[in-house]
Amino acid sequence: MAKNFVSSVNVFNSEKKGQIIFNENQKLKENLEKSKNEVQHLKDMIKQVQASSEHSKIFFKDINLVRNIRSDYEFENIEELANDILKNSQIQAVTLTKDNNLIAGYRRYKAIEFLYNQKLHSGEILVTNLDKTYSEIGKQTFDKLQISENEQRKNLDNFNLSDLFNEYINDGKSQKEIAEIFDKSKSKVSELLSIQKIQTNISVKLKEIQYYGMTLKKFLARNLKPKDRQSLIIGVTPLYKISSVSEKDQVKIFIELFGSKIHSDDLKDLKYTKFVKTKENYIDSVSKKFDKEFERFEKKYTDEKSKQIIDKAKEFKEMMEKELRKLQWKIVKY
Repeated sequence: MAKNFVSSVNVFNSEKKGQIIFNENQKLKENLEKSKNEVQHLKDMIKQVQASSEHSKIFFKDINLVRNIRSDYEFENIEELANDILKNSQIQAVTLTKDNNLIAGYRRYKAIEFLYNQKLHSGEILVTNLDKTYSEIGKQTFDKLQISENEQRKNLDNFNLSDLFNEYINDGKSQKEIAEIFDKSKSKVSELLSIQKIQTNISVKLKEIQYYGMTLKKFLARNLKPKDRQSLIIGVTPLYKISSVSEKDQVKIFIELFGSKIHSDDLKDLKYTKFVKTKENYIDSVSKKFDKEFERFEKKYTDEKSKQIIDKAKEFKEMMEKELRKLQWKIVKY
């Protein structure tokens, strides 16, 4: 009887636990669906107001840049867009919330800001407004909307997502909560968060590779033009490989993964001295051997003619050593 009672209790607890998990999953599913619907509704609203003819103009400094998940404007062709606006005027309006917070059109905003600073534009920008304020939309929905809009244009990179997710961590959100908010796996969120551990000098090179298809120094060395750029978005996996090792090894992994896309001079910026140090040591050791030989010759041969020959040999040795040190960066391997 007692055994049957315990068994019944265990079954009840198991069913109760299963029901709780089911309810939690159901609630999560409903929240995700609701969130997706909110984002889609806002996207539809944006399309509607952008398609309407009810546009107005305001001074660009009166627009609030409350949030933008893309921040690397040096890799955004702003000057090219600015020249196009200067030539053809602003064709498409930027989209604002009811209280003038910028939702879509950051590149246009930055282009007009650039022209204004160059005294080539009045600073007035063509805008269209939603009938919702930023607070009514909410931070999370606003961020998801931006991610959705940027992913459609394929210009949102994993550095941007890493910055955004780390911001949520700093606001007290857990990785699980971030995964639920943005409908991503927890492991993917973890990988994205770790990207911020990549050293700044490596991050700059990686962003150059995304923008040019290679580092800037290699791009310039090949005498390529802006139209020759081969932009790409670097995936999470290689970035995670770099970020998951110690700072000491990050340069090594970066070179292993992207060695074909960098210039030898980039190694100076990265302070990658493994091969250079060996070459410097070799030059130093040869130089010391010559110095010892010269000392031996000077003691053995003291006549004037021998001294002149030794002095000429010393001059040649110094010139050779100087040229070798110049070349050492050019012949280094990675």
